[in-house]
Amino acid sequence: MKTIQLQYWGTQKAIEAQNLKAGDITVWNFGAEDTVLEILGETKTMVKVLLGHEGWQGVRKMKKTRLVGVK
Repeated sequence: MKTIQLQYWGTQKAIEAQNLKAGDITVWNFGAEDTVLEILGETKTMVKVLLGHEGWQGVRKMKKTRLVGVK
């Protein structure tokens, strides 16, 4: 499995953004966690993901090959 280095968190296992699916828990710098609520769409090189936690929801557009920390 691939890993990434997160600020103030350390090494975290990771997957490419194109492999995210609803229900995955993502981990970001400083240990912030978001749940993938929905994959909104994708193009040839990008993926658009709806993330949420504790009532907050937001959209992130990422390159398909970007490594994203997951639990």
